[in-house]
Amino acid sequence: MPAAAAVLFFGFLLGSGRLQEKIAWKDRESLFLYGMIMLALVWPLLRSLGVRFGMLKQGAERTYPKTGRAVLFEELALALFVGLVIPLLVLVVSPMDFLVMDKATDPLHYARFSFTVSCGVFLLWGSLIYGMADEKGRWNYGKILFLLQLVGLLDMLFFRAVVGNVSTMLEFEQLPHFELKAKACNLLLIAALLAAGSFFWEKGGRLRDGFAAVLCFSFLAMSVYQAVQTKQGIHEVDEGNTDVEYVVPISKEGRNVIVLMLDRGISAFVPFLFEEKPQLQEQFAGFTYYPNTLSYGRGTGTGAPALYGGYEYATEALEEKEHAGRSSEELHEEALLVMPVLFGENGWKVTVTDPAFWAASATDYSIYDPYPYITAYSLERNVPVGYDLEHMKEARERNFFFYSLYRMAPAMLQDEVYDKGGYLAADHTSFLGEGEFRRGYTVLKNMETLTQIREGSEDLFLSICNNTTHAEALLALPEYSDEREPDYTGIDIAADKYAEGKTLRFDRENVGLSVGHYHSNMAAFLKLGEWFDYLRECGVYDNCRIIIVSDHGYELAQREDMLLSNGVDVEAVNPLLLVKDFGCNAPFAVDEGFMTNADTPLLAAEGLIGTPVNPFTGAVLSSDAKKAGVHFKWQPLEWDFYGDPDAPARWYLIKDDIFDEENWVPMAEP
Repeated sequence: MPAAAAVLFFGFLLGSGRLQEKIAWKDRESLFLYGMIMLALVWPLLRSLGVRFGMLKQGAERTYPKTGRAVLFEELALALFVGLVIPLLVLVVSPMDFLVMDKATDPLHYARFSFTVSCGVFLLWGSLIYGMADEKGRWNYGKILFLLQLVGLLDMLFFRAVVGNVSTMLEFEQLPHFELKAKACNLLLIAALLAAGSFFWEKGGRLRDGFAAVLCFSFLAMSVYQAVQTKQGIHEVDEGNTDVEYVVPISKEGRNVIVLMLDRGISAFVPFLFEEKPQLQEQFAGFTYYPNTLSYGRGTGTGAPALYGGYEYATEALEEKEHAGRSSEELHEEALLVMPVLFGENGWKVTVTDPAFWAASATDYSIYDPYPYITAYSLERNVPVGYDLEHMKEARERNFFFYSLYRMAPAMLQDEVYDKGGYLAADHTSFLGEGEFRRGYTVLKNMETLTQIREGSEDLFLSICNNTTHAEALLALPEYSDEREPDYTGIDIAADKYAEGKTLRFDRENVGLSVGHYHSNMAAFLKLGEWFDYLRECGVYDNCRIIIVSDHGYELAQREDMLLSNGVDVEAVNPLLLVKDFGCNAPFAVDEGFMTNADTPLLAAEGLIGTPVNPFTGAVLSSDAKKAGVHFKWQPLEWDFYGDPDAPARWYLIKDDIFDEENWVPMAEP
């Protein structure tokens, strides 16, 4: 039986096609790791043949204790672990995300489906295998199930690759990857666990049944608890979102201030976007672009608070407040409220859509409940995307079961099981970005329909966050559309781009990430350009102040003029900042002045609210903090592609020109 299992397992890997792709005979790491796999798989076969032909010494015939009860508990435990525990760990985080595209399907449906498949695999087929085996085979089968549980628990709990965001199709932002030392550590722990588990199985006696039963009932209790939590999460959100009209309101005669945050919008692309699509020059007439803009972080957690709340929520100030006992989540949510409450308390009607939560649930808008002048809701989770919902549902059902197998797999095999999001499917249809790009882009495509022109002179403030630019997406050219399958025949999509004497180079080894970010940014700008044309047609463009800003950029190493010798890729902390004021229709302009995205609250309120102050601290909103330079903390991120995620954090004093390395002055921690 072990030999047959080894042959079947190796055939399973070869059949996926992924093992053949990953083996690089010049790559010592690959050669070593797959040599270990081959040895582990071939040895049981050799041992089996040796026993059969008398090459190994035979001992006396042994008797085997009955294992029926233990095996039944093990089969049920595996069915619960694979079918319910792991899928529910995904669902419980944000159950409403799974209602976005298909409101008729209960998210728990996917756990039930996965559990049904698991019962078929482990209970039905497992029982057949057990029933057909002889006494020795049943003993070994029980041992295999027992060891499989131990290894699965080890890998699930302690060896989880950094994959970035995970879509509701269980597709990852980054491919699973472990360093060689992590893979070696995983192999050693598995070997030790197999040895200890085998000894326990052989010598455990009645403890075998007890251990299997305890594990089974533990998984059952965990599944029930997670299912209840998932159901409650759906109920709570539904209760707070009844009779909501999902629109983008624009006042006909009043003033409109629109802060549009494009999450991870990359400022470095703007000259190249406008060079490639000249119509953007006319569509963005009235806007001033600030290329020399700094973000306070490379991720939403550090870059968004200052954008929404101003300099009081920059990194240094946040750390001081955290040391004083305030939590990061509390401070982030307070920052989100600064502009809405400031405008609301001064008589403006406020609408907030898809706020960039960091620590809180993306569907819990309760922080806005105390303020009657604020209407908050999600556009991205309520505007239908228009997928083939049945196809999507079937793919998600399958992916949940295989996602569990991925989480249980040893570190060296997780990338193989994940299979670039295909989970070893023969006809993989990628829904990559469905959780971000598709939802965000669908909103931008429908902005004309979503826009509600309201008669009267009421002043409106809108804070809109959109995730089109937060995910890479390879789109159909030349229109950068998702409405048809891309066909790049005869097109070099990774060719260099040129603008203003600068070069944008894409990473040909990681086209999806590098080129995909350019595509998603272009798609966002093209749809915004169309929306601005529509606002002009409706006669409301002139009474809109529009700020397009992002919380951070991304470290893509695409522009040599942004790569500093100190290891900083300025592209990562160079956010979008474009501003159009009331009545401005001047040609698109560029201002090289030093800015940060913490200037956003003042840019929004200046000239409209006497002396704008932070409603929570009473401090006057000001940009004076940047005059002498800003204190910036370069914090390595564990998902870096081109940087060193293990490097220590570094502090800099930055002023005047973020592209000049001389203006990045190293400093001790403030």
